[in-house]
Amino acid sequence: MLANNEFLETVNIYGNNYGTQASLAYEQLKIYNLVFNIDNSGMKKVKTFFADKANIATIFILPPSIDSLRERIETRGDTDGKIEERNKKAFSEIESSQEYDYIIMNDNLEKATKQFCSIYEILYLKAQRKHLTGLFKEKINIINSNY
Repeated sequence: MLANNEFLETVNIYGNNYGTQASLAYEQLKIYNLVFNIDNSGMKKVKTFFADKANIATIFILPPSIDSLRERIETRGDTDGKIEERNKKAFSEIESSQEYDYIIMNDNLEKATKQFCSIYEILYLKAQRKHLTGLFKEKINIINSNY
């Protein structure tokens, strides 16, 4: 699949390969709103791919603090080298957070969840507006063609 460019985005993070199959994402988007858990480079690829096909919003989830981020990374049980690599990657991602449409501070899980759901609801309503407007125009055209 990788050799045939069947992925929307791929990344190797700390020796593990991750990717999003383009055809599956595109088919699912016809039915569902999709949420991707991807890094900054993947976000840019997804946003570019779906730019004219879907209502896209990007959300960056910030850790509560640098100390809590470091603690999360250090308690994973990785080697010192991996910990340093993860810290550098995390700080690089945080620096790119201004490229996102929304930023949520994850210092209170309930609040962060509500904020995420609110953004999701807005996107759903935008998609509904497009759909309903299209249906309404279609019905008007049918009525007008009968006169």
